[in-house]
Amino acid sequence: MLEVSLTISAIAQQEGPISAVIAHSFGCGTALLAISRLGLPSDKIILISCFTDTIWITEQFAEAFGINESVITAMRNKAKQRFANVFDTPRQWSQLSPVETIKQVNGDLLLIHDKQDAEVPYEHTLKLMKEAPSAKLLTTERLGHKKILMNKTCIDTCIEHIRHE
Repeated sequence: MLEVSLTISAIAQQEGPISAVIAHSFGCGTALLAISRLGLPSDKIILISCFTDTIWITEQFAEAFGINESVITAMRNKAKQRFANVFDTPRQWSQLSPVETIKQVNGDLLLIHDKQDAEVPYEHTLKLMKEAPSAKLLTTERLGHKKILMNKTCIDTCIEHIRHE
């Protein structure tokens, strides 16, 4: 997550102005980190199926790939050491969580999430809305975690969000 945030920021610096940031699932955490800690331009942000907590997402990663807790803990510690000077020296891994980094978003924010998302429960978006009350929310049903990305209503809403001044 940390290295991807650096990559996103570097691409933005090299390629010029970015008019919108669109991210899905794990990518939401990396995008928010790049916005909040690295100054990625963020006039228009769309987060689809965003999780709230870096501890939770790493535990989900561990479960999906059969990685034991000691390895995940070591991974978190190594990442914290490796990127300490880059990411404003986070004292706790949880400080990099979207529920924290979303507080630094100044741009026009749209959250999209499906109530039946089995990978990132809908409750995550409700928590994010509490931290970013000016965000717009599109709630879908029966699209799950992946079909939401191909849904015409979701795509049209994203386009409208980006076009809207």
